[in-house]
Amino acid sequence: MKKFIRSVLVLGALSVPLSAFASAPHAEHGEGEHAASEHGGHGHDHVPHISEVNWIDGIFSREEGTPIPLAALLLNTAVLAYLIVRFGGPAVKNGLVARQRQILSDVDAAAAMKREAEAQLEEYETRLARLTAETQEIQRSMAEQAALERKQLLAEAEAQRDAMVRDAEERLGHELRAHREQMIRDAISDAVRLAEEALARDARVLGSDALARQLLASFEGSNTQKEARS
Repeated sequence: MKKFIRSVLVLGALSVPLSAFASAPHAEHGEGEHAASEHGGHGHDHVPHISEVNWIDGIFSREEGTPIPLAALLLNTAVLAYLIVRFGGPAVKNGLVARQRQILSDVDAAAAMKREAEAQLEEYETRLARLTAETQEIQRSMAEQAALERKQLLAEAEAQRDAMVRDAEERLGHELRAHREQMIRDAISDAVRLAEEALARDARVLGSDALARQLLASFEGSNTQKEARS
């Protein structure tokens, strides 16, 4: 508030001499024009001197063409400053105080929002890190589970293959044994048939049925013993 009052007073004090200096040339307009004509038309570059300032002449009653007294301007400035300070000072002060409080409140609110945003950001970063770790753990677990299942499937497939191979070998062995036994039986049957035919042919040649039956019975007995042994 004091700075504002000083600024008003300084501006008023600066405006007073300027007004006085500006009005001085009008009072001596004729002399200025005459001097300007004598100096080659340089009247617009005339700088008023301190002696040309009207200090108090005409402060209460001023004739037409007389410049405004500097004392009157100073008095007007002082009165204006007093009125501003007296009546506008409290309002301006209250306004400045309210504005300062509002600015401080806004700054505090902004700081609180910043702290809240930083806290939320930290929380989100923590959640993101936790989710990332959980995702990596799930991926690792799924990879291990997939590898274990693949290993189990391969083991089961190998076991099934081995079982099928053993079953096929057993079936093939049974079929081979059955085929071999059938071949043996067929060979024995063919041998018996050929022997019977030979004996019958020999018996006809010899003409002795008893001998033929004896030989045939002997051969059949030996054949039965062979089948029992096999």
